[in-house]
Amino acid sequence: MDQKGIFIILLYSVQKTWRDAQIYCREKHTNLASVRNDTENEEIKNMTNDPSSVFWIGLFFDRWTWSDQSQSSFRYWSSNKPSGGLNCAA
Repeated sequence: MDQKGIFIILLYSVQKTWRDAQIYCREKHTNLASVRNDTENEEIKNMTNDPSSVFWIGLFFDRWTWSDQSQSSFRYWSSNKPSGGLNCAA
């Protein structure tokens, strides 16, 4: 969030692992996206015209915290998820 309370989200079309994407963002003095509510979730989903596009967000599955160290309270699971101990978020 910048000083006026505005979030700036940039999408890069470069394939990276989650860890490499996190390092890339940190080198640019930022973090992977933290999705805190329905509005932010929809804004991020609408940033691409391709519904099959995938991108990394900054959520650690082991502690369910964001890469900026804030707590994750927003949940937008598909029905019957999470399931099977898959240790992932989408």
